[in-house]
Amino acid sequence: MFCKPKTHCMTLYIIKSDRPERANYKRLVYSFRGLLEQVTLLEDRELHKIKEIKNRWWGYMFDSEYIDQKTRLALPTFFANDQYSYYNLYKKILIVDGDNTEVRVFSSPRLFRDYVRIKEGPELIPTDITMEHTTVLNGWILEDEWREEP
Repeated sequence: MFCKPKTHCMTLYIIKSDRPERANYKRLVYSFRGLLEQVTLLEDRELHKIKEIKNRWWGYMFDSEYIDQKTRLALPTFFANDQYSYYNLYKKILIVDGDNTEVRVFSSPRLFRDYVRIKEGPELIPTDITMEHTTVLNGWILEDEWREEP
C-alpha cells in the first residue's frame, strides 16, 4: 500500500459480513486507493479490542461495502483537518423486492483519529461520542443492490 503525505494515510479494518457471497475485497481496497497504508481483515466486529493504531487515521468497512469516488477524493481534505476526532459517513443501499425498489440511507461513525477507541457492543461507536465530529457529505458508502429473498 502506498499513500502520501502521511497525514492522509489510514489503516482500514475490514469486517466479514454475514453474507460471504457478497464480499468483494478487491473492490473495497481499490475504492480507498491512495489512502491506505495498512489493511487488516477481522473475523468479527470486535473493534474494541484494537489497541495500537499505526497511522493518524483508521476506519472500518464491511467486506461487501466500498466508497464512491467523491468520498475518496474528499477524504484527504478531511484527514488534514485537526478539528475532528472522527467522521460519520453516509451509506446508501438499494433494496429490490420483486417490482418494488427502495433506497435506504444510514449514517454512522466510520473514520477515526488514532486515539479514538470503540465501545464494546454491536453499535460500533466511539467510547466518547461527545468528541468533535462531523459528517462527510461528499459521496457514499455503497453496496451492490440488495434483493429480498422470496
